[in-house]
Amino acid sequence: MKKLIFIFTLILSIITFAEEKIKVVSFNIAAGAKNFKADLNKTADAIKALDADIIGIQEVDRLTKRSGYVDQIKVLADLTGYNFVFGKTIDFDGGEYGIGILTKHPILKAEKIDLPNEPNEEPRVALMAQVKVPTIQEPVNFINTHLGIVLNAKTDEELARDSSIRVRQAKVINDYATKIKGLKFLVGDMNDRINSDSMTLLKYNWKCVFDEETSKTYTYSATEPFKGIDFIFVSPEKQWNINAFVPSTEEYRNETGIDWRIISDHLPVIATFEAK
Repeated sequence: MKKLIFIFTLILSIITFAEEKIKVVSFNIAAGAKNFKADLNKTADAIKALDADIIGIQEVDRLTKRSGYVDQIKVLADLTGYNFVFGKTIDFDGGEYGIGILTKHPILKAEKIDLPNEPNEEPRVALMAQVKVPTIQEPVNFINTHLGIVLNAKTDEELARDSSIRVRQAKVINDYATKIKGLKFLVGDMNDRINSDSMTLLKYNWKCVFDEETSKTYTYSATEPFKGIDFIFVSPEKQWNINAFVPSTEEYRNETGIDWRIISDHLPVIATFEAK
């Protein structure tokens, strides 16, 4: 009898992992709202509507004055029932500001990686969480980041410095990821477009869910999208059927009731991966 139970369990396991599937999201939540008077219930409703296994979120306030001293990622985790990890980039406005990862599934470990930056510019980090997703045979290594930018760069020197920041940050992420064994995802607000130097560097090590930029891949701004700067990448060792998209405001609102224009100034990137 015990032998039969073992065989049955093994068969179920093989069937489950033969149909490996995972849904991941990158979403810059703009600290909950564009005016920082965050209605986190709306943000939580949006996250639940995404129904992802793992979500990387950027621009997260933690106990800051501007957001009413709310621990945003903990509140979002409580409202959605997700597990979370937070990575601080700066002390800000009486609290902290950074990035986070939300997931339906157990977080096995987490690590924050400091990224290089220019003097007097906002520090940047990457955040890695290893997650046990039931439909994936091995632990999933999920990296979230928000790459740097030189605000209001106009001169050739400023523009070159702006680009070089992200190239150096992308290199550190690539170097870090090569030391991690197994399945990896990289998501984030990259502050760069798909054919930029930094994204080209990332694509040496990763498969981007978008092959090119079109109006359908624009993520900024949520009200009038005109460029794509938010991305999802996957490590190349497995072959996947990938369904990736950016929800158009009107189409997705009609389907889910979510009005992205009042959630953030960015649209999320959503990708489902099914093993071939």
